[in-house]
Amino acid sequence: MSPEPEPLSNQYSWGLPDGGEVLGDLTSLPFGRRDNVQRNVIENVPAEDNGTTGIEIKLGDVRVHRAPAAVTDALRYLLTRTEEMPARLAVTSAIHGEGTTTISRTLAALIANDFRQSTCWIDLNWAKSKRARREAGLVDTTIMDVLQGSAPVDSMVMPTSIPGLSFASSGSVAVGHRPMVARSSALRELIDDLGKRFDHIILDLPPVLATSDTLTLGHLADAYLLVVRYGTTPVTQVRGAMHTMAAIPNVGAILNAVETHVPRWLRPADEGWSPGYQD
Repeated sequence: MSPEPEPLSNQYSWGLPDGGEVLGDLTSLPFGRRDNVQRNVIENVPAEDNGTTGIEIKLGDVRVHRAPAAVTDALRYLLTRTEEMPARLAVTSAIHGEGTTTISRTLAALIANDFRQSTCWIDLNWAKSKRARREAGLVDTTIMDVLQGSAPVDSMVMPTSIPGLSFASSGSVAVGHRPMVARSSALRELIDDLGKRFDHIILDLPPVLATSDTLTLGHLADAYLLVVRYGTTPVTQVRGAMHTMAAIPNVGAILNAVETHVPRWLRPADEGWSPGYQD
């Protein structure tokens, strides 16, 4: 029997606000450092995010991802306040449409950009969005190609425009084969191999309540992060997802698309951390 998860009121969540100051490059703050974090984080220093106030990722000359400053702001808070970021972190949600890919890609980009640590974003979300299908033409070799023995691992890992950040795409997986692939020793060995090549790997997983594969894939990571779309996902579904994933350590939940009309200067400096969902 799976252990009962902590009540959501005891969990921590990180809100993604609708605006805020741009935070500076936090290279000098290693994961886990808490002393003077608040002083450093709230300095209004221009970010070095490829010349923009957010961060963008390109594969070749094609931009495949862009996160605005509000998102990078909140995720930088998460990175500096997390005592020890797991080397292998899975990112998932309760249901479709929560923004898991956006959050997981941005998180991977910030680890590579701000902390100068090699990071691989790994797509294990079988249910493809329209955006993922559009990007398929940019990918020569996928995880499935490697698992089927038709390509080496090196050809699967794609460098991006951010130094130290690479992508690995799942490729097409037939619905009937997904449970077998998720449980295969070949996939675990592949993730283990990538774990030795990179300081961090970020796994983009399917929604928890959409498929049992997510729990299986979650065990490939050291811990997981839950993405919740603010004002959309019912609390019962969030609780159900956390109960399903109870056997895997949880580093917290992110409230995506939070809106607030309170001016930034009136908000507390640590607004990114508030008690999780309440009934």
